[in-house]
Amino acid sequence: MVAAAQAAAGGRASGHVGLNFPASPGVVSEKYSFVALSTDPSTPFAAKGHYELELTTAAGRQNKVHGDVICMGISGNTARIAGRITKLWVNNVQVPIAGPTHNVWVVVDNGEGQGTPDLVSLMQYTIAPGAQFHCATGLPSVVFPNQEGNRSSAAGVEAGDAGLDVHPAEPCVHRPEGRRKLPPLGDDLASMINSAGRDVSLMEIESNESHERLPHRLW
Repeated sequence: MVAAAQAAAGGRASGHVGLNFPASPGVVSEKYSFVALSTDPSTPFAAKGHYELELTTAAGRQNKVHGDVICMGISGNTARIAGRITKLWVNNVQVPIAGPTHNVWVVVDNGEGQGTPDLVSLMQYTIAPGAQFHCATGLPSVVFPNQEGNRSSAAGVEAGDAGLDVHPAEPCVHRPEGRRKLPPLGDDLASMINSAGRDVSLMEIESNESHERLPHRLW
């Protein structure tokens, strides 16, 4: 993926992902949900948010991860995101976080109704320096059509709006004197996301320029 610096805060990405590989000797299914918001423009790629991951291997092992987004790089419709693992379960038993402490992933938002499905990677495991490198430059990643956000039709697979949303930061715009400015994005992102393990059908995020309702489901 091609890296591009984010000149201003305001980039964001969110969505839910589902992948199935029935014949795989490794991961046979994986699903994850995330929301990521760029934060401090003076710190390249800084971001905040949350994510949840569930995967099942061919051997029957089930991993569940909760984590915090720490950085994000956006190039056009492609987002490179990294997060720090905060909780880990193996076969429904919470275990200490040992070894790799971070997850990284890539999502490509191909838009709604374009006939091209959104593309997503499996989540990879890495350490803190690898996470930062991924946001800035990108670790090698293989992407697949997102099975969670696409719908079937007579014409084949159709890209749906339920899967992903990727929005680069908007350039700063000078406002004429006297025009009211909305307050900057606050630090209360966590309060907008219910506690881990609960279903969230809709979450609302306030940006500097508009109020948008982003569909987001956490498993």
